[in-house]
Amino acid sequence: MPSLLKIKLLFFSILSWFFLSAQVSPSRHFTVKDGLPSNAVYCIFKDSKGLIWIGTDAGLVQYNGFKFKVLTKKNGLAGNFIRDIKEDKKGNIWIACYGNGITKLNSNSIRNFYEKDGLVNSEIRRFYFDKKGVLWIGTERGLSVWNGRRFINFQTNSFNRYNRFQVMQFWEEKGQIYFLSRTHGYYKAKIVNGKLKCTHFGKLYSQVFFTRIGGKKLFSMHDGLLLDKSADHFPIDSLKCKKVSSCIVWDILHSKSGILLASNGVYRDLGGLLKWKDNSVQNISSRYGIQSNQVWSFYHDIQSHKIWVATLDEGVYILDEFPALKKYNVTHFMDFDATDNITTCLSKRSLIIKDNSGKSMLLNDSDFIDYAEKVKFSNLIPNETTVRMRYNWNRSIINPGFELRHVQLVNRKIYVSTSNGLFILSESGKFQSYFKTEMDHFAVRANDYSFFWPNGFFCTIKTLQDNKWFINCPQPNSYHEPKDILKIAHLQNYNLFASYSKGLFMLPDDQLKAQRLQLSGLSEFHLKDLCTDGKDCFYVLNDNNELVAYQLKNGHSILLEKINTKLFIGETLLRIAHDGKHLFVLTNRGLNVCIGKKVIFRDSEQGFSFRQIKCFKTVRDKLIIGTEQGYFEWDIPMLVRTASSFNQLSLNAPGSHRNSIPILSYPYDQEAIQLRFNKVCLYHSKKINYEYSLDKKNWAAFNGTSLNLNQLASGKYHLYVRQTDSFSGNISIFFLAKIIKAQPFWKELWFLLLAVFSFVMILYLSFQWRMWQWKKRELQKSELLNRISASKLEALQSQMNPHFIFNSLTAIHSFIIKSDVDNALLYMDKFSKLTRQTLEFSSCPLITLIDELEYLYNFIALENMRFGNKVQVHFDAGELDSRKIKIPPLLVQPLVENAFEHGFSNRQRNYHLYIKFSVNSGNLMATVTDDGEGFTSNENADSKAINIIRERLFLIQPDLRELFTLTREGHLTIAQFSVPLILE
Repeated sequence: MPSLLKIKLLFFSILSWFFLSAQVSPSRHFTVKDGLPSNAVYCIFKDSKGLIWIGTDAGLVQYNGFKFKVLTKKNGLAGNFIRDIKEDKKGNIWIACYGNGITKLNSNSIRNFYEKDGLVNSEIRRFYFDKKGVLWIGTERGLSVWNGRRFINFQTNSFNRYNRFQVMQFWEEKGQIYFLSRTHGYYKAKIVNGKLKCTHFGKLYSQVFFTRIGGKKLFSMHDGLLLDKSADHFPIDSLKCKKVSSCIVWDILHSKSGILLASNGVYRDLGGLLKWKDNSVQNISSRYGIQSNQVWSFYHDIQSHKIWVATLDEGVYILDEFPALKKYNVTHFMDFDATDNITTCLSKRSLIIKDNSGKSMLLNDSDFIDYAEKVKFSNLIPNETTVRMRYNWNRSIINPGFELRHVQLVNRKIYVSTSNGLFILSESGKFQSYFKTEMDHFAVRANDYSFFWPNGFFCTIKTLQDNKWFINCPQPNSYHEPKDILKIAHLQNYNLFASYSKGLFMLPDDQLKAQRLQLSGLSEFHLKDLCTDGKDCFYVLNDNNELVAYQLKNGHSILLEKINTKLFIGETLLRIAHDGKHLFVLTNRGLNVCIGKKVIFRDSEQGFSFRQIKCFKTVRDKLIIGTEQGYFEWDIPMLVRTASSFNQLSLNAPGSHRNSIPILSYPYDQEAIQLRFNKVCLYHSKKINYEYSLDKKNWAAFNGTSLNLNQLASGKYHLYVRQTDSFSGNISIFFLAKIIKAQPFWKELWFLLLAVFSFVMILYLSFQWRMWQWKKRELQKSELLNRISASKLEALQSQMNPHFIFNSLTAIHSFIIKSDVDNALLYMDKFSKLTRQTLEFSSCPLITLIDELEYLYNFIALENMRFGNKVQVHFDAGELDSRKIKIPPLLVQPLVENAFEHGFSNRQRNYHLYIKFSVNSGNLMATVTDDGEGFTSNENADSKAINIIRERLFLIQPDLRELFTLTREGHLTIAQFSVPLILE
């Protein structure tokens, strides 16, 4: 072998071995490029709302997982140099502003405390809240305690630049508060009667940190970390303690993954992230990619199993307490396999074998080449395949293109395919056999090996007795034979071969002939990858991003499911794998994992990045993703177990609390409504998508911490926010607020009621006005009609007077002819009185019934004189109160006169006249009956008096019918009429 080639191969082997040992657990790193005001970070704290607070020498930082918000003196802080941060029971954030005092911060206000307020010193280093909630404050020049109302102080008698008090830390044991002063040693402190009492334990200069680990005590001084095994006293004499490290320790973290120490050399270039184990420390900074040797403090997020590391020159690092992902830097990585006994890692130039005890063996490519040169191939059984392949066997094994390609662990043996043949090794790494031909993918069966040449053709080799090899290859252009194989998988008793150009083939374990499998549900048979669940199902991925699950039953494929690839994050599906429980899908964006019906996603946010995939497989409980630069190892149980998220979402609005839904009201003319959210997702905010809805039906995406609702119509809405978390695969819906946008006043109920009321009132008033107008006109018309009626009545009444006067003058004339002067004078006297009554009654619309009776009496007496008083008159008013009943005047008189003129024609006989008044159905009935000669129908029709009575009755009461009747019953003539009963 040429010396140059050996040196080159040896160099690659050593390089592969070096990188394999460099295991890295990915971490997140924040610096000024990400939004920090400075890379010098002194403290980190997580409050009860889930927000992270970061104290730097240039300001305070609030981090919610989405962005950094920097607070400085411009925002109201006492100072910009932040040394410590704590939260009290009421949710107030206390900030130690070194050199400037203290700031108490809450959501509503900021309050600062200075030396003038009673603080012992403004150079504050440490805070500590005891179990009672009392704040202990350690400064450069003494100790202060805030009891909620005032400061209680303690300090030594004298200070100078070399004798600073410098409270470094607090701790509590058995209800007793202890603190450490760098220049004065240990103190025990308590509050007695409102005063601070501190008991000194003795001096130990330059001590900066103290802690207990089990029954041992560790303390750090200016020259390193010391161990004191005694448990009954504080370390006093450093000469009696064992020095563990030259690194100065400033903080300690007890986690389930181990005890971590924060170290900063101060005077020397020492420090970093240390791990305590077996009374010694190990620098593990490189394991997490920490590039700082000035690690200052920790914050342990127990809920999320994250460790925050503060450095003084490189910002903040976030570590996983139980990392599911590990990265191994292996140059030219090719393949990986593992069993219960050993683990193998293959690169182009070397094979690394590691057993359960941790022992490792490195075999580089020169070891393979040396073994291949020793093996002779005279035992091959000649056949047609042998003749075709003889050229390859005669080629020299030593060539610059030699490389290792794939490794398999089968039946406690290691099989390695290379560019120059198949090597078989024991688990201890000892070479056992070698078959000389270039191959890539291969499958190990009970009695033979299936393999593929780089040109893609399928062959089988079989070991016979006497270490002889039998080789069988089909015709290279056969349509029914596998070609261009990109993946081999074993399922049940079959080997499945995924061919890019021909689809999927199946080879039974006991046969040499491969069979083509029919795959329904695929539109494209250019396969990209293949995997199985190890039971009876296999999954196929093609170039069209179609992922289909099949069941293998009796040598046939049964379509189970065409998987919805829209569930996966990524435009292109690259590789697939299955561990028997979960389906893993690698896309151009990252790793998708199917857990039941959920899909979780991991990418560079969790430290995973890849290029040029060489290997994607599950091995035991590990998912291996190999690239040219190395491989990633996912712990599958840990990956599934940590697929839970701790996200918080709330509305930043008055009345928005954890257990209440705020009601937000806006005027109708406000066109734009802006809502602000408090979103907290510390570790995977890039995997959170938000959508909002006002009806829980139509959803719209939004970004950032604010939402603008423009041109929102008036009405009542319910604000829902849907959170899609691809880290956990969960979809959560939050009901955050009730939104009320007021109606325009013209749409409000009160306005509508007022409008309706006004409209009704207008209609009503209009109706009333029209009715008033109508009534006015009707009244005027009625008055006019009344006047007309009165005029007619008067006219009618006046028509009666000439007739009556004519009859009276005739009677007087008769008396004069007869020379009856006395009767003539008496008649004239009564006539004058009756005439005067007639004139009075003619102008009156109504008179009392008694006046009517008196008038009739006078009239009948006057008429009876003409008949020689032969007419007997009878009046009947019954029980009527004739003084209170009103009646139109001169209605009965024409009937009486008619009886005298037409009924009493025979003046030789005696007649009877009956006049009766009664009440019937609310009307006053008047009946005039006589026993005269009666009348004929023509006389009734032509009687002027009767016509006048009918017309007067109609004018008095037009709506009544049959107002007047005139009948003849036997020898009696009955005249009857009715008028409305009117009482005074």
